[in-house]
Amino acid sequence: MGKCTSSRQPQIQPTRVVDTDEDKAMLANLQVDGDTPRYLADILGEAIDMLSDINGGLGGRDPIDSPMAYASRVWNPDGTLAYQEVRYRASEPDERKRAGNLVHELTHAKVLKAFNRDYINYTDAPEGDREIPDPIFNGGDPNRLTNEEAIQTARINSAANQAIVVILQNLITDATNDGALDEATTREINDKLLYGATNPQKEFDTVISQIAVWLSYWDLTPTNSNFAQNLIAQAEENTRTRGLGVRIMGG
Repeated sequence: MGKCTSSRQPQIQPTRVVDTDEDKAMLANLQVDGDTPRYLADILGEAIDMLSDINGGLGGRDPIDSPMAYASRVWNPDGTLAYQEVRYRASEPDERKRAGNLVHELTHAKVLKAFNRDYINYTDAPEGDREIPDPIFNGGDPNRLTNEEAIQTARINSAANQAIVVILQNLITDATNDGALDEATTREINDKLLYGATNPQKEFDTVISQIAVWLSYWDLTPTNSNFAQNLIAQAEENTRTRGLGVRIMGG
């Protein structure tokens, strides 16, 4: 954790029984906590709203046996969206990590709803008016896209991606140079930002929101951390443009 002592940091249990209802309540309680800053309350409000949108798709994944948390779509036989399915690391005993991971995946769901670009987190046009492939479904139960990655790749705008990478790289520099962060905290933050930079078209909002949750548990604020100040400013901007449903990153 950061060098700042956190009153919010919970007791970490060695094991945890998966309880998604408890985790939904965890987010709700954190949102209304009087110590929760506005930027995070807004992120949590989006996440909580998405819980009602995903229609029973919320569930837990064991972080050891099934480490890949995700948000995905399940389709009706006629090709209309049935619901979004969200999986997260619900057996993670550390509440900070579990809350952050759940918000990360729910932010994917919010990005889809906000921008309607197959989980791409900007609305820049595809390069060269590239055509988007028609969806191909597996016809199974659940009914899923078999060419989602091809659709997402077709939506990529390189200028938008590069703009996001620059933002994330600047935040990495901020974290590395921030005296309020100890070595372990800096490493955890930078690993997550690097993950976002490797998939900027899909992981920009998610890593910013996830780290925003972590900051609250660490009691890192704009008054004691330059990194927190800049991360929070980006989190607020991301929330604003998700609310608008429009985000142009490539100029």
